Amino acid sequence: MWKKFRSERLKLFENALDERRIDKGIIALAKKINKNKNLVATSTCFGRIVFLGWDITEKNSEVYRQWHKPVDLEEVELAAASYTGKLPLWFTVEPFVLQVSAKDLKTAEKFLAKTAKAGVKNIGIIGSSKEMALIEARGTNSMSVPLDTVDCRWNELVELANRMMETNSEQIKKLEKMEW
Repeated sequence: MWKKFRSERLKLFENALDERRIDKGIIALAKKINKNKNLVATSTCFGRIVFLGWDITEKNSEVYRQWHKPVDLEEVELAAASYTGKLPLWFTVEPFVLQVSAKDLKTAEKFLAKTAKAGVKNIGIIGSSKEMALIEARGTNSMSVPLDTVDCRWNELVELANRMMETNSEQIKKLEKMEW
């Protein structure tokens, strides 16, 4: 079962690479993990900066704009100024996310230990069966700011968001250096 599952996931990964659906900043890490015959990266995200139309009382949201990289002040200001949605606009920063399937619990435990050694704090097994375990590692940097309730100083907000994205990059680079 594991060989078939892994083979299918690797094909999906290659297709996603071909279609440029994987964030550039996390490709090298996913490729390195995929070289281990007992692991396969199943879902990745470098992290993102997002304008989100979000009504927390209605539990309703829609992504307005998103960037999977640091942003320029001008592009953020233009995006905010052109928002015409009906939901309150939020500026959010989300951490990197890495989901990896492991052949067995022993492999998953080794992956968790190495990830923790690299300084990632949000890690764990999020699902398991007799055949495999699903692991998730997530960065810790995040913020959500409702723009209609704050006097926005874009330069400071963008600078903070970009620092958070740089932290994502640093954590991913530490993981890339690990032997998987």
